[in-house]
Amino acid sequence: VLAKLHGGYVKGQKAFVAGDSSGAFSAWSKFIDSEARTFKAKRSLYVDQVLPKVVDEHVRRGNASSQKGEHHKAYRMWQMAVKYGDSVAAKIALDSANTKSKQLYRKALRLEYVNAAKAKQLWQDVINLVPPGTEYYNKASSKLAWYQKWGG
Repeated sequence: VLAKLHGGYVKGQKAFVAGDSSGAFSAWSKFIDSEARTFKAKRSLYVDQVLPKVVDEHVRRGNASSQKGEHHKAYRMWQMAVKYGDSVAAKIALDSANTKSKQLYRKALRLEYVNAAKAKQLWQDVINLVPPGTEYYNKASSKLAWYQKWGG
């Protein structure tokens, strides 16, 4: 078990030294998850060594996905960064996405009886911004489902 775990770490190290940051990121992520499953609350020095790099890569990928308009992917990357290393940058990005979704949802509520089409578009924007399972995704999708079923 230990040899297999260490092998994951070494695989990531080799990829990193070779300039393959994507391969290193993938190997180290698997290594961190495997070690966490095996040893629960205890972390090795190897994890402590690679964890900041993995967290930074999750934040970087999240930011890149957000800039491309892939908001759900970005949100998941930021969540992983927080899970792995309690990243401040990722927490700020998640908080920003959640705050924006809340603002859009509430703006749509205020518009609902004045301009239903605009309200529906704002709820769609919420759904595009945050992934399923988040509070305002669920609320916005419920509103859109109601309009789809009952019209208006």
